[in-house]
Formats: sequence, structure tokens, C-alpha cells
Amino acid sequence: GRMEKGGTDRSATVTIQPGQPPVGTLEEADSPSSDGIAGLQPPGLATRPVPMQESVSKTGNAWATWIAPFMSVLYLVGVIAMVVRLAVGLRGGHRLRRDSTVVEDDRLLARINRQARDMGLRFVPVLARCQQVSIPIVLGIFKPVILLPATAASGLSPDQVVALVAHELAHVRRLDLLANLLQRLIEALLFFHPAVWYVSRRVSVEREQAADDLVVAAGWK
Repeated sequence: GRMEKGGTDRSATVTIQPGQPPVGTLEEADSPSSDGIAGLQPPGLATRPVPMQESVSKTGNAWATWIAPFMSVLYLVGVIAMVVRLAVGLRGGHRLRRDSTVVEDDRLLARINRQARDMGLRFVPVLARCQQVSIPIVLGIFKPVILLPATAASGLSPDQVVALVAHELAHVRRLDLLANLLQRLIEALLFFHPAVWYVSRRVSVEREQAADDLVVAAGWK
């Protein structure tokens, strides 16, 4: 029926505040707050989603924390094993030196002394024979000793013996024994890295080649 004068139709009246969209407009319907329960939650109680990168980072840190002690133990065991290996080698060299016999051939020693001076050595290492070696080797850093096979004097000519000794003299001249010790220590500390073993092998090959070059430069062909 007809409304009374001065009356108000509350169901059809919409109050619009300045600066605010009208109630029931499309903007409010499309807003996230109108979506079911989420729109009824107070802002302070809204759940903050955990970023995936942060979750992965926490998982990685927990794994690293768990495995770090085991890796440290394995590394320590590896270093100890490599140091023991080096110590056994040094001990074996000391035993070879102890079981050797000093060469007393004056003519051979005179030629070797002359060869050492031609290569720039200020001192001549001790020359000895040893039953337990098959090729000439040099032992010792501060007091080097060149060990010859026991059959070298009988099976080789004096020139051949001097040529073999000259190669070992080249190692002494180049301080290769000290370099070799440092190389073994690096191998002990970085034994887990394949590149270390590859580079170490290449260094050993180049060291032998450099010793041969020094012998050739001293007059041997």
C-alpha cells in the first residue's frame, strides 16, 4: 500500500559513505574477504604460508648438520691413513739406506764428482750399493744418498753408471726431494679430490722430464 508521509523504506535505503564503494558492489564481491570463512577471520589470525625456498633451506641445513660429524670423521681417518702411508715410505727409505754399502771405487767416484760440479752442485751425495733396489734412487733431503743396484758395477760400463747417477744428481740439484715431500703432504690433506691425484701425477712426470733435460744440458746425449 501507500507509505505514510515521512515514513522511511529501510529495505530500499542504501547509505553511502564518502570515499567508500557501495555495499554489494562488484568490487566487494570480487575481494578475497568475501570468500567464505577466510573473509570472516580477523586479520591478525590469518595463516602466513611458508615459502617453499625457506622450507627447502631448512631441510638442507638440517641434513648438513646431521652429516657433518660423519664427514669430519671420514676426512680425519683418510688424512691419518695417508700420513701413515707417507711415514711407512720414509721408514722404508731409511732401512734401505742402512742396509746399503758405500761405493769405494776411486775412479768411478772421481768421474761422478766431476759430473756433479758440471751440473752446479756444491756437494756430492754419498754413493752406495743396495741389494734391495733394481734402479738407481736418491734418498734424503739434507744428506742425500744415491743408491745403485748391487749388479750395476758388473752389468754396466762406467759411462752408463755415471749417466744413471747424473739423473739422480739432477734431482738433488733441483731440490726435487723436498718438492716430492711437499707433494705427498698435499695428497694427504686433499686425498678426496680426484684433481689432486691427476695434477700430482702430471707433476711427477714433468719432474722426471726436467731432470733428464738437466742431464742433457750437462753434456749427456
